[in-house]
Amino acid sequence: DLMFVEMMIPHHEQAVEMALLAPTHGANPEVMALAAKIASAQGPEIEQM
Repeated sequence: DLMFVEMMIPHHEQAVEMALLAPTHGANPEVMALAAKIASAQGPEIEQM
C-alpha cells in the first residue's frame, strides 16, 4: 500500500503539470475542460497522499 502511494504521487504530479499546460497550449474546449477537472481533482489527492 505504501509503495502504491509513493508511486502514485509523481504520477498525479505529472498529470497536474500537463493539465496546467492546457490553457496555453490547448485549442479544444473538451480537452481544456478535462484538464481543469484533472487539476482540480488530483491536486487535493496529492495532498491527501
